[in-house]
Amino acid sequence: MRRLRLLLMGGFGLLIGVLAIRLIIVASGTETGADGLLMTWRDASVGQIVGPSVPVSQRTAAEQAEFWLAETDRILADAPDDAELIMGAAIVLASPTMDAIWGRNTTFEALTSGFGPIPRTDYEAIEKESRQFDERCRQRCLDLAEKATTLEPDNPIWWRLRAALQFRGSGLSQIDEPRNPNWPAVLEEAVGHDPDNALYDYLAVFTLWEAAFKVEYDASHNCLITIQDPDGFARAETHIDRAQTKSLIRGYASGMSAVDKLLARANLWSTDC
Repeated sequence: MRRLRLLLMGGFGLLIGVLAIRLIIVASGTETGADGLLMTWRDASVGQIVGPSVPVSQRTAAEQAEFWLAETDRILADAPDDAELIMGAAIVLASPTMDAIWGRNTTFEALTSGFGPIPRTDYEAIEKESRQFDERCRQRCLDLAEKATTLEPDNPIWWRLRAALQFRGSGLSQIDEPRNPNWPAVLEEAVGHDPDNALYDYLAVFTLWEAAFKVEYDASHNCLITIQDPDGFARAETHIDRAQTKSLIRGYASGMSAVDKLLARANLWSTDC
């Protein structure tokens, strides 16, 4: 009987060991890898005392900035001349993940009419938090983008991404304002490496127009547009004329694989923040 009991216990232990190995193998093949498994265990154990871990995307903009500055430094220390990784780092330093920031600054108000609830968003708070990220990461973002084009000057994708990163906005999808006051020189340098692409002229046009126009509304809600920067408006027209002579306009979507490469090496389950 004792021998049978030992045999059963040994078999049970072997089964647990096999299942544990299987779990590790499966977890290592997922996007979050074994780190996700480790953090799940942490939250279920010590997390009950010190609190659960917070994913990077759910942290404040300032916390995201500190995380990505440290994490990109760690990753690039092992690959200081990998232009793709370097550009990926520049991109993640361009903007925080906004979903949680919007969520924290949006409330829902119930309506007595039966419709709703309707969202009330504090846009000033969102902009303030977003700027905290940009203030911390702006220069590092610009420096890394420049380094990528220095390492591989004949790769037009890096020039397109570097051009887009000269401007602050919602990631790379929206031009808001110049991140770099010397953006005209960067765009002209990019033209030298990607001469048939009208992208750089249109980036200049949108930016110059944003500064040249002043939009107001009168008491009757008529839109009044005033040119407050004639020189900037004239420069925009010059860029429009030049853009019309280009044979194509190509963006930078194909270069976003650089972000995938960086994220594959990032420890997104870090508890440093």
